[in-house]
Amino acid sequence: MPNAAATAPVTLETLCPLLQVFDMRASLAFYRDVLGFEVVQSAPPGATADAFGWAWLQHGDAELMLNSAYDSDAARPPVADGARVAAHDDTALYIGCRDLDAMYERLRAHGIDARPPRTAHYGMRQLYVADPDGFNICFQWRADATESSTPDGLAMHAACQTCGTALDASATAMICSFECTFCPSCAAATSNVCQNCGGELVRRPRRIDRT
Repeated sequence: MPNAAATAPVTLETLCPLLQVFDMRASLAFYRDVLGFEVVQSAPPGATADAFGWAWLQHGDAELMLNSAYDSDAARPPVADGARVAAHDDTALYIGCRDLDAMYERLRAHGIDARPPRTAHYGMRQLYVADPDGFNICFQWRADATESSTPDGLAMHAACQTCGTALDASATAMICSFECTFCPSCAAATSNVCQNCGGELVRRPRRIDRT
């Protein structure tokens, strides 16, 4: 007989990743000042000028902890270890964000190089950016929850997923079988191959206005 305690249901409430960072001030400038997280707890007590060794951040239901890789500014080398930063590319935080266009504009306003949101072939509209330590951040939301829909339920994207050019129902657009959508110029740049799924891009049929 299995032990009852071993199979008893346990409710998990939240998930809070801990990232070890090279420069706490730079990380706070990104997560707090750019992304809008709030520092709800930090250590050591009484630390000023963001000289924290550890910080707990929250933004709505999203939580994150940052831990300095060095005990003091004096112990931190002048530049980060390149191999360590490169290894961080294997780690990604996926954060739910309904208004990806607003987040994109916020990043750009802070001088952060980010590409416009794109919809993956599995139906998630996503915006990728890297934090100061090279950790990947992906803001995402279901495309069918943010895009307009055709009568048969297929999503019609209102902008090029590469450059962001507006593509309303009457505009010339190139699509793949998953409805990934691109303007003619961006499609030509990839030889009419979808950069999301690798499928062929063909001209999207124009919708007839029957009003």
